Amino acid sequence: MNNGISTSSLSQYVEGTARTWNHRPIVSPQFFELCNAALGLAGEASELHDSLVGDVNETDVSDEDIRSELGDVLYYSARVIDFLYHHEYISVPFDTVVADAYASLYAITGTAGHDTLEAYTDTLSQQAGKIAECVKKTVFHGKNLSEDAWMEPLVNVLMNAAGIAFLINTDLENVAEQNLAKLAARYPQGFTPGGGIR
Repeated sequence: MNNGISTSSLSQYVEGTARTWNHRPIVSPQFFELCNAALGLAGEASELHDSLVGDVNETDVSDEDIRSELGDVLYYSARVIDFLYHHEYISVPFDTVVADAYASLYAITGTAGHDTLEAYTDTLSQQAGKIAECVKKTVFHGKNLSEDAWMEPLVNVLMNAAGIAFLINTDLENVAEQNLAKLAARYPQGFTPGGGIR
């Protein structure tokens, strides 16, 4: 026993989880793209959050650093939305979801910058987690989620991304352009394993 926790009971717990764990492989290779994009989105949302409010950051973060991290969030959001649109889980493409996000943001208070960077990143990270949950339910549990179940967290991720962009004096279109330039320099011949040129 360590600090009131029995390691043998924790070992039994791990063994118990194995009985209910989904061991089957992904049914369709098409879901690899969705899983990759959702994991990327969750990871980049976490990196953005940590750069602004996490214990990792002990110095001020520049607007350019925030813009770069936000570009990565936008990249994976675009990939998730593009997959969902082309496989008919949602009925609108990326640009329409971005427009909906801006409309939602302005509807709240009439301005884009109604919150703090920290609050926007907190909510963005939470919503990225909800997207990952939707992917888990769809891919691994075989559930057929409604379009609203997908759209709510997708719009919320982009709404909070737009709020962050506003607070650093830019917009998502500018963030997207800078992200594409960064990726073109990193992957001049297209994607290559290992992270490209750094």
